[in-house]
Amino acid sequence: MESSQEQKNSPDVVGRALGYGILGGLIATIVMDLVMVGLFVIMARPATVFFAFIGDATGAFFTLIGFNISVGATLGTVLHYVLGLLFGLIFGAIAPRWSFLRSEGAIVWMVVAVVYVQILSLGLLIPTTRLLEMTRVEVWELLSLSVFVHSIWGVVLGIVAKRGCRTERINHD
Repeated sequence: MESSQEQKNSPDVVGRALGYGILGGLIATIVMDLVMVGLFVIMARPATVFFAFIGDATGAFFTLIGFNISVGATLGTVLHYVLGLLFGLIFGAIAPRWSFLRSEGAIVWMVVAVVYVQILSLGLLIPTTRLLEMTRVEVWELLSLSVFVHSIWGVVLGIVAKRGCRTERINHD
């Protein structure tokens, strides 16, 4: 019979946690984007405005380091989904190792995932606002929207990741 530490580190548990992290990142990004696009449509703004922002920010960064590339909403969308999958994968890799989460319910997982994504997203967005020389009003709008939609992302990731980290369903026979 394996100890709980051995079970937690078994390839089955780790693999499933990583898989559910990626799946959670994908589902969370889709849900977040649907909400965000819906908000833009309601506000009579182009539905792709956030993806264009990500593309513009990426282009500005590459220009800053000496590469002049043209980017837009398409690259912004691809980059947004890559980051969503990557952030989900990282959460799937680290969250199951936090002993306090293993015995907690989905609400605690959601709160931890929301805090996690807020730290990451604001860590990316705040320097970007300086890079793009945004006005205070633009920064306020961006950060308000970001906190709202990334909270949705964190809730969805927390639900999916919690489900994937249940060890009692694994049969080691």
